[in-house]
Amino acid sequence: MTQRLRATEVVCAALLLVAATAARLPGINGDLWLDEAWVANSVLAPTWRDMFFYPPWLQSTPPLYLVITRLLVAMLGEANWVFRLFSLLSGLASVGLALRLGQRLFPPLGGWLAGALVALSSSAVMFSKEGKSYSAELCVALALMTVIVELPAWWVAWLTMLVAFGFSYSSVIFFPSVFVAYFFAGHWRVTQGAKIAAALALPLAATYWLYVRPNQGGDLHEMWSSLFPASDWLGYYFRATQLIFWSHLWPPLFTARKLLLLLAAVGIARAGWQLGKDRDGRLLLATVCPLLGAVALNLIGFYPYGPERFSVYLIGVVTLLIVAGLDWPLPKLTPAISAGLAFVLVTGTLWASWAGPWPQRVEVGLSEARQELLRRNVNRGDLLFVAPLQWESWLLAQRRQQLPVETMEGRVASACCPRDGRWQAGIFEADVAPEMDQLLARGTGRRIWMLHLRLAMFNPDRRTIPERWQRAYLARKGCREEYAGEFHSTVLTAYRCPVF
Repeated sequence: MTQRLRATEVVCAALLLVAATAARLPGINGDLWLDEAWVANSVLAPTWRDMFFYPPWLQSTPPLYLVITRLLVAMLGEANWVFRLFSLLSGLASVGLALRLGQRLFPPLGGWLAGALVALSSSAVMFSKEGKSYSAELCVALALMTVIVELPAWWVAWLTMLVAFGFSYSSVIFFPSVFVAYFFAGHWRVTQGAKIAAALALPLAATYWLYVRPNQGGDLHEMWSSLFPASDWLGYYFRATQLIFWSHLWPPLFTARKLLLLLAAVGIARAGWQLGKDRDGRLLLATVCPLLGAVALNLIGFYPYGPERFSVYLIGVVTLLIVAGLDWPLPKLTPAISAGLAFVLVTGTLWASWAGPWPQRVEVGLSEARQELLRRNVNRGDLLFVAPLQWESWLLAQRRQQLPVETMEGRVASACCPRDGRWQAGIFEADVAPEMDQLLARGTGRRIWMLHLRLAMFNPDRRTIPERWQRAYLARKGCREEYAGEFHSTVLTAYRCPVF
């Protein structure tokens, strides 16, 4: 019987990994969206310094993520899937860590449930196939939660915390729980804990002073400004925490979101009621304390709290609290029934991973844009105006294939371009006049092309904000539109302007 149960565990673990992979592979080689292209351009910078301190914009990606991605690109080439490979591996490792945590805290079936929830989490899936560091943030958060629960040798804990900060600045919210867990378990004395804290603080302080601090600025904090409570902070954190619990679920579970929130509350209450038990104390240290730490960091204005990408590191917290709320009937099951239910759960996860659909960033259509440039005979006598919302993606396209067209970046802002503080309601014709006048002065009698890459994820009507005003301005200057068509049916629009 024991051998059969172990064989079932091996089969279930393999199926769970296959399910997680199946959910994360679709679209892995698609076009990079704006933020991914920005990271890719920095990774492709000629020097390591230019990568760490990316001149066109503040480098907010943690250094170790950049280093590993740069090495992968050097070994495997510049394919889009290579830029996303480390995120994919981090996502798969997260599933394994969630499985291990669940089995240590809630044996035997809780581990499979925890692994399945992370394998099918909409956020975990999306960020596993995105060339940004969010998937790595989840992975190191789960690694730190594992340290809290398993309490390995002191040097393992120290090294895990040190590496975690290199991949995720949000990992600091788990550090106090690590120290408290070791102290309460009697593994560290005060003097030893002080030495470990000092050995950890020095490299972290150096990283902050030499890397994080120079890569911060007013524009970055302005972009985050809506993610801090201006008033009614209690209501803000209640609503934001609800959003965090709901936004990381498998989409079909969203219909039961209130029930799952109740289960999480039950899990917290049960662990608090039995705080004296070793398992429940570590559960609170691994989940509730980091959640409160995230709120505290936001309260002092250090880090955003609420939206999906800024709370992805809390997926493990959400998962364990939901499993804790379901834990009361699980220990009463016989091993054979538990093994059967685990197999059903994991095979269901495998089916769900194939059934999709899974969240994916809208592809920006760079491949189609290159084809249209060649098909429409765009040449060096023409000008191509690229709005900031697409500039990073366009730089990446230019690197991969030199295109015979002079390009120019506009400074007109949109809601996703923090380099300029204006938003949709504040964009007027005066805002585009300097760029347009410069284009006309340089391109008199030539064609001026407008690039619009169908960023439907930002604008419901499938138009990017700056181009509306640019089109209107060119028309008022007497420029004739040569290629008619709405933005949702074309990538390029050309204007020929009169000689002044």
